[in-house]
Amino acid sequence: MGHRNSALKFPKNKITKNILILGGYGFLGQHLVSHLSEKNNIYVGIKSTSKTPDLLLDISFTIFYTDISDFYEHIKKIKFDIIINAIVDYGIKNTENQLRMSNVNLPLKILSSVSLKETMFIHFDSYYSKFPNYFRLPLYQETKRELRDKLSLISDMRILNFQLEHLYGPNDKTEKFIPQMIKCLKKNDENISLTSGIQKRDFLYVDDLLRLISIAINDFSSIPLGYNHFEVGTGSSVMIKSFLKELKTQLNSQSYLNFGEYATHQNEIIDTKADLYKLNKIFLWKPIYDYRLGIKKLLNKI
Repeated sequence: MGHRNSALKFPKNKITKNILILGGYGFLGQHLVSHLSEKNNIYVGIKSTSKTPDLLLDISFTIFYTDISDFYEHIKKIKFDIIINAIVDYGIKNTENQLRMSNVNLPLKILSSVSLKETMFIHFDSYYSKFPNYFRLPLYQETKRELRDKLSLISDMRILNFQLEHLYGPNDKTEKFIPQMIKCLKKNDENISLTSGIQKRDFLYVDDLLRLISIAINDFSSIPLGYNHFEVGTGSSVMIKSFLKELKTQLNSQSYLNFGEYATHQNEIIDTKADLYKLNKIFLWKPIYDYRLGIKKLLNKI
């Protein structure tokens, strides 16, 4: 059953849209809740065992528990303008059935409970999906492809599938690559063992993605009905080695980045960047943060 976040006491000035954010306590989800809550009526779908992130303690939103039996009955009673699927289950701790439930069945069942033409569904895909031979997280990739294939069959609803490049920003999970590197560099670890670092990634700072989501929500009527797939990033790739060297410089770290200590994985993605042509045909959006500015903004936030 839905309820208000008990820590929140301040009313909004204006409610403009009803937005349901699935996975609202994850890295991207909590940024979306924070970013969209000022002007919109936010509903967050989370598991009942989830703990409210610090970023959301003073923000007003309504909570629905997706693992409670009457969840679907409650969301049927609300006219959602936007549903944003920010659920990310990599399948590291869960079974295959649990992974498929989170990544495929839950969003599809929610879509079957809402008025299609009057609701826009925003889903996030991974750049991994562009590389079918990439070995990492195979079940995660499989479920992402499965949901994408099923969404592509929907013709009477606005579907946005944003295929994200390497997203980063504050409040990310500590076990992920960039937070791990920041931790080691801050501690001035004597030796940080790495691969060659010549792999190139398109590093997308989270604030740029949030601006794109706001633009998409405001331009609702200009988005065609049916499935719309867009690659999202800066449109430029940079070597991981260059990114880490910049991170080390801005942190004034004394650590030694030992590139080449580890072998590059077989079938590693050597270069990836977003093709922004389709995105720019629909949305007036440009990323603000190159990797240097993104690192500066990130370090000022932590």
